[in-house]
Amino acid sequence: MVGRPVRTGRGGPQDPDKGPTPARGYSWQPFTEGNVASVRHGANSPRVLAEAAARIVEQVYASAPWTRADAFAWKVARFARAEAAARARWAWLSERGFVDDEGSEVPGWVRWVREEASAAAAEEALGLSPQSMAKLLGSLTAVATATGDDDALESLRSEGRRILAARALALAAEDDDDDPEAA
Repeated sequence: MVGRPVRTGRGGPQDPDKGPTPARGYSWQPFTEGNVASVRHGANSPRVLAEAAARIVEQVYASAPWTRADAFAWKVARFARAEAAARARWAWLSERGFVDDEGSEVPGWVRWVREEASAAAAEEALGLSPQSMAKLLGSLTAVATATGDDDALESLRSEGRRILAARALALAAEDDDDDPEAA
């Protein structure tokens, strides 16, 4: 044998002077910035979760203005991350099914249950359900009154007026539905 031997590697024969040759004579384009080729459902992708969580934070702020207070920042972020992950995993599970071919729960099911529980706990702490909102507003009123926080009190009064107005509209609509002469 004359000269250097040709090394073989994963991609086939390699000439040390020319570098490795692509496997099977072709190669893929390198991944570009922001690709999602390996993302299945996004529940484990920090980038996908961050985008979804940002949208959820804005929805929370729009529906529950008291959560804009600094005291709620970490809880809102925690809720948004858990909710984003739960939504992503739920969509993935809904497309593929909740049990495998043997009838066992798929592994993603257990993680979805934990994410959903985490989101529900944060939702309650933020006052996003009607019952928890009543508890929270009562607590916030007591704290704002005790500390003399006029901005927080005005925010609570405003929210209370909004809730009462929405309830009055709902009751008026029910009354119109019950009144046969209104039709």
